[in-house]
Amino acid sequence: VTRGADQNALSSKFDLRSEAATIRNYGKLLLDTAAVVPDGMVAFFTSYSYMQEIVREWHNMNILKQVLEHKLVFIETTDVLETTMAL
Repeated sequence: VTRGADQNALSSKFDLRSEAATIRNYGKLLLDTAAVVPDGMVAFFTSYSYMQEIVREWHNMNILKQVLEHKLVFIETTDVLETTMAL
């Protein structure tokens, strides 16, 4: 996938990854995939801090709310004990 739903380039390059269009397009890609994949999915991020940034933005864009219509969302923490208990 090289372009998002709005035809903007889709890139995870460091200097582009925090742009609103990139965040929105990856969120839309996740949402579209969640709507058609029958079981679970995993999304990987380059760091916990980047994941927190993206999750916050997707929440503000209501993307997470839409994903929750299709999938249960589990967000891993840096605390191993807390993650283990959640599973």
